[in-house]
Amino acid sequence: GAMQLAVDVSNYSGVFSREQAACWREQGYDHVVCGTQQPSITRQQLEAGAAAGLTLDTYVYLYWRHNVAVQVEEALSMLAGFPVGRLWLDCEDDPAGAGPDAIVGLIAEAVAACGSFPCGIYTGRWWWPPSTGDARDFAHLPLWHAEYTASAAALPDFDAFQGYGGWTRPYIWQYRGTSP
Repeated sequence: GAMQLAVDVSNYSGVFSREQAACWREQGYDHVVCGTQQPSITRQQLEAGAAAGLTLDTYVYLYWRHNVAVQVEEALSMLAGFPVGRLWLDCEDDPAGAGPDAIVGLIAEAVAACGSFPCGIYTGRWWWPPSTGDARDFAHLPLWHAEYTASAAALPDFDAFQGYGGWTRPYIWQYRGTSP
């Protein structure tokens, strides 16, 4: 099938208007993933995205030094009332001396904290194998893979994906880092 294009935004992106979201739709983007760092910004972004007819996901950047279950619960409370499909668990924070077993345990806590709400893992090959010992514990969850392509114009080749963590194909591939 055709590749779906999505935009991801954080609280640093700030609020955006329904008009901006509608503009993304006109450019072929039909999905937005909103960070959950600032409740008021998150909810405004979800509102504007939903109003423009974009499908919605959210992500929570996990800080290993803080209670991950609480971080997930706070993120889930922000998206209450919005048609959010999935909460992505952003696994890229510096393990800061925590070994792979400890990190895998923390990720498992975050997954458990999602309860019945669909979740997935955001990470990259640069982080996952060294930080988790290339753990395959979460290969049943969808992967949002971060790896930039050679140029902003180059779309990722899902068939050429080099697997890690038990994943053989990403669900989402973040292939560039600038705003559309």
